[in-house]
Amino acid sequence: MAGLAAAWEEHLEILILDIEMPEMGGIEVKNRLQRLKRDVIIIYVTSHDEMMREAFGLNVLGFVKKEYMQRDLPVMLISALEMVGNFVILRDDIDSREIAYIQRLFLIDGTEKVLRASLKELESKLADVDFIRAHQSYLVNLQYVEGIDDSMVYILKQKIPISVRRRFKVQRAYETFSGAKGL
Repeated sequence: MAGLAAAWEEHLEILILDIEMPEMGGIEVKNRLQRLKRDVIIIYVTSHDEMMREAFGLNVLGFVKKEYMQRDLPVMLISALEMVGNFVILRDDIDSREIAYIQRLFLIDGTEKVLRASLKELESKLADVDFIRAHQSYLVNLQYVEGIDDSMVYILKQKIPISVRRRFKVQRAYETFSGAKGL
């Protein structure tokens, strides 16, 4: 941890630590990062249940027992990646970054998938990752919107209707998204 301010460390977003490590333990690493006000997600892999309470902290996502690492670490990593990567895994094979819009589930590669969830459930799950409800029957991924007008969203050569009731909200969301992305 001597080079904590090294250039590559400024880009760390997720750390997997053991509570007990050579030179500096995972708890000390967490404490230093908190003192430096670094926003790094920490996942502990440990066999020291007795030290978990001390290891908790602001950016600690959770703990994986070493004996269950193969089973539990991938699940914890997906959660951490979703937190830093602005995406959601809806099912094992459906990543929100690959969805253009949802009426049925239309992916950017032109394929369709069936997902057993209501549009309302999906809207809730996808609200934080740039999806907006354009119409009672449609959710659109703002990343793939090519343009909008008063009544339509244009996305991957498709026209998605915008309901009158949602028009202002869709336009505002698109303007905010476009401005944030510099489009």
